[in-house]
Amino acid sequence: MPLKTLETDLLQQIKPVYLVTGPEPFQLEMALQRILCVAAPEAMRGLNSDIFRVGRDDISDLVRIANSLPMLAKSRVIVLHDIHKLKKDEQDRILDYLESPAPFTTLIMLGEKVDKRGKMLKLIKQHGLMINFDKLYESRMRPWVLAIARDQKLELDAEAVDYLVRHVGACLAGVAKELEKAALHAGSSRVRIENLSAVLSTVKEQPIFQLMDALARKDSAESLFVLKQMIDQGESPIGILAFVAKQLRMMILAREIMKQKINEGEAAAALGASPYQAKIIMEQARRFTSESLRDGLLSLSRTDLELKDGRSNDRAILEKLALSLCRR
Repeated sequence: MPLKTLETDLLQQIKPVYLVTGPEPFQLEMALQRILCVAAPEAMRGLNSDIFRVGRDDISDLVRIANSLPMLAKSRVIVLHDIHKLKKDEQDRILDYLESPAPFTTLIMLGEKVDKRGKMLKLIKQHGLMINFDKLYESRMRPWVLAIARDQKLELDAEAVDYLVRHVGACLAGVAKELEKAALHAGSSRVRIENLSAVLSTVKEQPIFQLMDALARKDSAESLFVLKQMIDQGESPIGILAFVAKQLRMMILAREIMKQKINEGEAAAALGASPYQAKIIMEQARRFTSESLRDGLLSLSRTDLELKDGRSNDRAILEKLALSLCRR
């Protein structure tokens, strides 16, 4: 397991450069936190920790900072996200730096993929470590579930692990979320099947609801993660759009219902949903204003036209919509 390889390597000397690639943002984040824990303990972060994102920040600034001596410390850490989006001139600057990386800097680069035949990978192998995560399948979930449980300081038996994978599927963000809820239900660090069954959402069967939950919480990272997973699993972009539109209309209705003094059963009947679904819709509606929901529907109409136009990438169009809704 690549994560175990990283953990073992971190027990030795910290390297000046780490490259972590893979299709799942949650995997990259888990690797990043492990490197930061060793290279930049929380008490030492601040003046000597910098975060850059390709497409947003100037790579020249990254190189300048990487070559600058740390302030009042022995080392500094720089994180670079979305390395797969590097333009040629930006990549050349990174390659120049990697020829002779500063010994007092730990550069952590994250992204979906890099050219395995390119110069960058050769330099990484020479000066640092590359960790690549493959696409995740249910058959490979067990060690990941256990790793997430360890991060949350929870104890799971084999039966609970299997139950969680069976109901959540190959969704690390879903596993982390359900474990947090199960731990609250258990009231201790020991999580068992009865705790999971009491709180488990139907994440695997209804990923669209997980998307709506992420959008309502304005969690852009999880929204993009779930959206990518749905598209990779063959969900229709038009179908996703239609469901989001339906949910936004229900949230608009929910906000009108909130103005009336009616009980939960009457609210569920007015929404045409089960009491459980109605409660979720009402909670999500509270996170938006009526105006922002109506603006969201207008954005959906424009997105529908873009999808039907067929001249742009469907995933990119839906990602733009998701980011727009998260900002409302």
